[in-house]
Amino acid sequence: QVSIVEEWPEVLRLRVDDQTLHLVHGSPAEFKEELSRLTPDARLAELARLSNSDLVVCGRSRAAFARQIQQTLFINPGMVGQPFNGDHQAACAVLEIDGDDFSVDLLQVNYGWQSVLEKMRAGGFPDAIKKAFEIGEAKGFIRHD
Repeated sequence: QVSIVEEWPEVLRLRVDDQTLHLVHGSPAEFKEELSRLTPDARLAELARLSNSDLVVCGRSRAAFARQIQQTLFINPGMVGQPFNGDHQAACAVLEIDGDDFSVDLLQVNYGWQSVLEKMRAGGFPDAIKKAFEIGEAKGFIRHD
């Protein structure tokens, strides 16, 4: 499955109805930049100008948020399978686009994380990763704002 992920583009631009979406791992400027609800407005305004898109969808920080800066909506749907905020629910975003209007809802959804943990144990994952997954906390694995 890693080979499939390696084939994914680092940046993707899509047009949906009248909206331009810019999908990135980190930010429109830097693959490893982590955006969050604490990112200064001035930085997001700079990234909005750089992106020149209606919506920027990012994910690196794994911290769910939706923030409108100028004419650009920044969205991070959160994470699934790495509950390092202590919450084992899966985080996701539902984006609705209708012409030149759009809205986003950030959701938390229960899923069978215990069965995932059992597969991790059977699959030979490192003990530190299994323990972090089990307790929902991983200092040092992921920076959380």
